[in-house]
Amino acid sequence: MAIIKPNNNTISAITALPAGVGGKAIQVVTSTTGTNTQISTGADTDTSLSASITPTSSSNKVLVLVSQSVQFERDAGNGYEIAATTKLFRDSTQLSKKVSSIGVGSGPTGTQVGRDGLAFAVLDSPSTTSSVTYKTTGSCSATANNGTIRYNEGGNTKGEITLIEVAS
Repeated sequence: MAIIKPNNNTISAITALPAGVGGKAIQVVTSTTGTNTQISTGADTDTSLSASITPTSSSNKVLVLVSQSVQFERDAGNGYEIAATTKLFRDSTQLSKKVSSIGVGSGPTGTQVGRDGLAFAVLDSPSTTSSVTYKTTGSCSATANNGTIRYNEGGNTKGEITLIEVAS
């Protein structure tokens, strides 16, 4: 990109970038949820965190920012590992997968609990001007011994998803 020198030799005379320079944020959509989503299965299950955006141009990108907490629970015993697999989808297309795991339980009785926070960012190219929905799903790796994961921990923490349309 060439540097443009204003006629009056002052930087204040430059008021805009040259045409064709992308990267400008066009719109921002944010959604939060405090819904406690309990998952005791290895199948993908909605975590109740989602947001929709309608891109203004099919060539623009969408920056997706996710912040969500997960709680792990498993009955005590000899100590168990449990993992949560969190996936990000645009409509039915999987964009990302994050695995959080924790060792819980070595006590003789009761349920052992652990917590983790996860955050990730994905730059997506939806190639459409129709509404698209981004959502997270979760699955539990170990359902034996009452293995359970919970997103948003009973409403004590909120999951958040932010969608930023970026001009190309």
